[in-house]
Amino acid sequence: MLTKKIEMFHDFGFTAHYPIDSKIASKTVKNFALNYNNMKLHCNLTLVKLASTKISKYLENEPNATEFMISAADINKEGVEYFSKYAYGSTFKINLRFLQIFKAIGLFFECPFILEKCYIFEEAISTMQNVVKNASQNENFIQLIAKYLHLFIESGLLVSVDISLIMKILKSTKTISLISEKALVNFIVHYCEENKQFNNSPEQNTLISLVRAENLNEKESAEILQSLRSRKEILTILMKRKLTYEVENDIDENSLPKRNYIIPTSTKCEESLNETQMKLFLEDFYKISGKENS
Repeated sequence: MLTKKIEMFHDFGFTAHYPIDSKIASKTVKNFALNYNNMKLHCNLTLVKLASTKISKYLENEPNATEFMISAADINKEGVEYFSKYAYGSTFKINLRFLQIFKAIGLFFECPFILEKCYIFEEAISTMQNVVKNASQNENFIQLIAKYLHLFIESGLLVSVDISLIMKILKSTKTISLISEKALVNFIVHYCEENKQFNNSPEQNTLISLVRAENLNEKESAEILQSLRSRKEILTILMKRKLTYEVENDIDENSLPKRNYIIPTSTKCEESLNETQMKLFLEDFYKISGKENS
């Protein structure tokens, strides 16, 4: 389970590509080379000039140069290959798994576009971790998590938080109104699935009730239901059991549901929105910080 959480966190990010049409770029003549330890990677001069400020400056001083020398001490071979793909408009993913590679590319080749993307991602992750860490003592942070719940779900940062924080988000009418229907349902499923090994608690059983759409009128669900009543469409989904699953084998009614849920995955379109959402998240965080520090 821990490995799954780490993998989820490391894969979380957003897709980006240099603003060059990759189909057109692939048809350009290869009239230049990146010479890495005497191994030449042939490419188009104009494309690498546009992608790299460093190569552009080099060619200003050496206009007749046909290659750019790179040593292993500067950057590794993988970095050179990724830079070439980047210059040709290939889509790449900025996440924790590849962050250091792209930062090295951005710094060595002097690629403002890559460095900007890395900065946005790194700043967002650091801030999200800070928000989760301090949310239980900060109502504004709880509202931030609710507003950008899908980012926190996809990053995996909410998987191991104290369940009392989750209940705080679900019980507050201020926060529940910020959460989209899909995000709320997916979150409840993710949380229960990821925490099957946890000991039962009244709060967790309430979440189970929501997932199962059973016992929704029981006393322990009252507070959540009170805040959810303003979002009837959410209750409708839960009550109609639209959360699909492949296997149901609930032996003990008081235990966590032993189900293999089919959780809708993000579409490419939704993934591409992550960068925009990260920027908006940071803007909102800075506004909150400004108010708190004033």
